[in-house]
Amino acid sequence: MSKRLLGAVLLAALSIVGLAVPAAATEEHGGPVHAELPQFDELGTQSDTAREFFPEAPEEPPVFPWFGWPLMVGALVTSLWVLLSYLVFQPRFAQERKAKAARGKK
Repeated sequence: MSKRLLGAVLLAALSIVGLAVPAAATEEHGGPVHAELPQFDELGTQSDTAREFFPEAPEEPPVFPWFGWPLMVGALVTSLWVLLSYLVFQPRFAQERKAKAARGKK
C-alpha cells in the first residue's frame, strides 16, 4: 500500500515539475514581449473594410425635445394631485380607524 502512495506522490511531483519547466524557461528570457493593446475605441478601426461596416451615427428625432416640458408639467400635476388627495383623505381614514377600534373594544 505504501508503494502505491509513494508512486502517486512521485507521479504528482513529476507532473508538477513537467508543467513548471516551460514556464520557468519563458521567465528566464524576460518573458514574452507584449505590444500595447489597442483601446476599446480603436478596436475594429484598423482597416477600411472594418470601417465600411460601422453603423451610421444616430440622430435624435426632432420631436424629442418637445417631450421634456409636457412630461415635467404632467409629473408635477400628478405629484400635487397625489399629495393633496393624501392630505384630504388621511383624516377620514384616521376617523374610520378610530371608530372601528372603539367598536371593537365595546
